[in-house]
Amino acid sequence: MDCMDDPCGTDTPCGKPTCRYTPAKLVSNCPEDEVVDDDTNKYANCTGSNCLKAEALKGEGLKGASQAQLQSRRLTEAQARGGGGDTECGVSTAISYAVLAGTGVWCMTNLCSLCECVLAYNGSRAMYGIIIANSVIGMITCGFPYGEYLSGLHAITSGIQDFAVFPIYAAILLDLYGFEDEIIYACLFVPVLPTLAYVTGLCDCKSEMEKVIAVAGSIGIGYFSYTVGNQFAIAACVTYLVKCFIVPLFEDNMLKIPSRDLANYTMCGFCYLALRSIID
Repeated sequence: MDCMDDPCGTDTPCGKPTCRYTPAKLVSNCPEDEVVDDDTNKYANCTGSNCLKAEALKGEGLKGASQAQLQSRRLTEAQARGGGGDTECGVSTAISYAVLAGTGVWCMTNLCSLCECVLAYNGSRAMYGIIIANSVIGMITCGFPYGEYLSGLHAITSGIQDFAVFPIYAAILLDLYGFEDEIIYACLFVPVLPTLAYVTGLCDCKSEMEKVIAVAGSIGIGYFSYTVGNQFAIAACVTYLVKCFIVPLFEDNMLKIPSRDLANYTMCGFCYLALRSIID
């Protein structure tokens, strides 16, 4: 009997407890005649055929493992590839992403009155386009089989949404208020460096950077919106601040609603208020 035929590791030519039936522990570069020990992570003397069996098992994945373990491994690997991912993922989160995507589509279809303002019109389409794209990817990631493989991509699009949406919104309002192009383009440049730092892994402080952008943008937008009487813009700023600062406090709420769901529904309110502030 060779060692791979005895997953319990007893009475094998490799000794005990070697060659356990846990392919996740087996390495792809095992030397000839050797595989790795499950408990000690040291090499055990096996036959060459056993090493080939170990390679075959590793290629198959976690054969014999439960479906839950397999899904957990896939999610971990996808997050490792993408540098992050949405840790709150389930049917309710997928539904919240679907609602946010639908809200974004509805808002985008109501931008016709901005056609004469090229920058504001294109900026609005870009803002809602980012929200829609991230929501669709989030919906697939959380609600579809094997969707966890998109968690790396979803981490990137989430970062782009968190960093870019509010500065774009500020640039749209500044354009409608008649500010100089230099100020507007400077506002559009704000999310570039944080997004690059996050995507490349140079900085892992996404939440903090989003809060800084939200506070700075809200102060500017709030002041000028107050001077022109744009109450919807003020409400949009408050809603976005709630999403950044208040929603995370409800992570352990009594209703057991994931904070990501609450953030998505809050973003729905922001989308509507932003639309009203732009077209009214």
